[in-house]
Amino acid sequence: MTLWTKIKNELLYICADVLSLVPGAFLGSRCRRLFYKLALKKCGKKFYTHTRCFFLTPGKISVGNYVGFNTGCWVNGGGGITIGNHVLFGPGVIIHSSNHNFDQLDVRIDQQGHTHAPVVIEDNVWVAAGCIILPGVTIHSGAVIAAGAVVTRDVPANAVVGGVPARVLRMRGE
Repeated sequence: MTLWTKIKNELLYICADVLSLVPGAFLGSRCRRLFYKLALKKCGKKFYTHTRCFFLTPGKISVGNYVGFNTGCWVNGGGGITIGNHVLFGPGVIIHSSNHNFDQLDVRIDQQGHTHAPVVIEDNVWVAAGCIILPGVTIHSGAVIAAGAVVTRDVPANAVVGGVPARVLRMRGE
């Protein structure tokens, strides 16, 4: 990584941190939307983030139209994240698309690198408060992720999932 790239990334994170603290649905949200239209790989119309949301590696995150993040969401785009249209995220949601390696007992954990796997969240999905979505997961259209769920594998279309690890509780419309 070149010095210029490191400086550019650091400036992005400083701007993101400052903007994440600007209050208000009018001024704060509009400032964040303008910033993320530049920083994200793709940013659709009516993108909304509340305060204290943070997007790590924003250049690998694509967001569709009418997507809203509530307070305190943390999104790690290292492995790539694609979010469809009409997706809602409750407060405190964590999305990971990369994770630490840890299997080599003779190598310190901080020197084992990372594994990257994309996360895909299709259209018309609601991810409720405090959920964690792990690398390599696809959440199909119409799914609902119950509060506090830890999503470790793919979620079928129109499924309501919950628990740790998340499992299908029922299908929407039943």
